[in-house]
Amino acid sequence: MKLRRFSPIAAFVFVLVGVFVVGSAVPMTANACRHKERPLPIVFVHGGSGSAAQFEHQAMRYASNGYPNVVRALDRVDAGPQPVLEQMDDFFNAVLAETGEDQIFVLSHSYGSLLMKNYLNSSPERSAKVAKFISLDSASAGANPECPGNPSPVPCMGIYRDDNMDNYMGPDTVRLANHGHTQCVTSVESFGEQYKFFTGKEPKTTLVLPEPR
Repeated sequence: MKLRRFSPIAAFVFVLVGVFVVGSAVPMTANACRHKERPLPIVFVHGGSGSAAQFEHQAMRYASNGYPNVVRALDRVDAGPQPVLEQMDDFFNAVLAETGEDQIFVLSHSYGSLLMKNYLNSSPERSAKVAKFISLDSASAGANPECPGNPSPVPCMGIYRDDNMDNYMGPDTVRLANHGHTQCVTSVESFGEQYKFFTGKEPKTTLVLPEPR
């Protein structure tokens, strides 16, 4: 397993102007690699004690980079595994219907990564909805040398803090130095890794820019 480590960079002063729903879906041509670099809708699944609000700042960073699709976050309400999977079905299907797309990108944090691993392994129909998957500092999902998926693995990566060494997701996990558990969701460094994995290129900015008038 290849691990990359990053040191934190200087903090910026952010202009917190924007909305949690980012952009609108735009028609794009699918490539032969099943949306390999296509900007699909992004959905965040929070952890056991978190909420959708944890992804608000990152959603504004996607907007600041002109990300041409929606960014959504799911607030779970059920605790049992099957009702949660059904709730995820409903939410993912609603995003697909809203945008007219046939797949989404998913990020999940902590316990949410265990739920996503279970979701992707549960059926071919569920696995087919997700083009790429990022696990953010999960311990509950364990150490996974292969990406989850049914019947084929969904392209995945892990973004984990540097002292969570016993856990990882897929063959390539990024280690973020001097990060806390929730910072792996919210930090500038995490955003840069997310953006590169989903789009295949560096973000133009990690700032939250004022909304154009």
